[in-house]
Amino acid sequence: MIKGYHIPLGFKEREIIEIGTELLSGGYYEAIEIKYPFGMESYDSESYLNGIGELMKQFSPEVTMHIPTNLDIGHANPAVHSVIMDEIKRSIDFAGEYDVSYLPIHPGTIGTMDIPDRDGSEIKELLIAASEKKKLQAREATVKSIVQLSDYLAGSTMKLALENVLLPQEIVYSPGELDDMLKAVNRKNVEALFDCGHSNRCGIDPADFIHTLESKLGHVHINDNDGSCDLHLSMGKGNIDYTRMFQALKNKAYGGIVVMETIYKSAADLILDAEKLDRYIGS
Repeated sequence: MIKGYHIPLGFKEREIIEIGTELLSGGYYEAIEIKYPFGMESYDSESYLNGIGELMKQFSPEVTMHIPTNLDIGHANPAVHSVIMDEIKRSIDFAGEYDVSYLPIHPGTIGTMDIPDRDGSEIKELLIAASEKKKLQAREATVKSIVQLSDYLAGSTMKLALENVLLPQEIVYSPGELDDMLKAVNRKNVEALFDCGHSNRCGIDPADFIHTLESKLGHVHINDNDGSCDLHLSMGKGNIDYTRMFQALKNKAYGGIVVMETIYKSAADLILDAEKLDRYIGS
């Protein structure tokens, strides 16, 4: 497996270079996951890209790029959806300039809705039924969107990696749901992305998720939590059983990138995670 770490959009040139130099020159990591730095207020895209460019020039890491998570490919408004797709295509064009291998992307959502828990009441059942109808529509829109983006990538070596998510208004939580969507898309340049923190937050044991998943696993995000919130903690700070999880990855013969997608302040934070990764990958 190839160790990678993500570079948050709020980071600037100096810290990107300082942290990256220690991590990449020291052999702790071999890949970076970057963000699309445009279309967001209050971020210094020039500084961010200067830092990324310097790391690429000095160390030539493998690069992946997360499609912006605020671009909802399940959006029900056709006009808004068209704008979203155009922006995603611009982000893909940008990724091509950085020799990106994988493009993590979230499935669509149903937008904002307060979905109640079941208690037998008629009104709550009606609301739940309405949410399920919206989710079906969002799934259909997501499949069409992913197919369109797959076509846009034709002739490129880049692949989309569709991620399991976690929020009530989202639509892909379980390995079965991820499999169903990827089967509906049925494109060789679209694979599965497994996020162990999202799985744990949904109450699905990460090892069980991997064992159950039938689709080709193209990309992995690593972070920890206690099951109550998507906390993006360092490994061992939550309750994920990484021994079982990495054994499941080995059983799948997974040899791709595992990206540390944690909240970190220094290279030292990520070095500790790299050392933990080495133990799990090598054991």
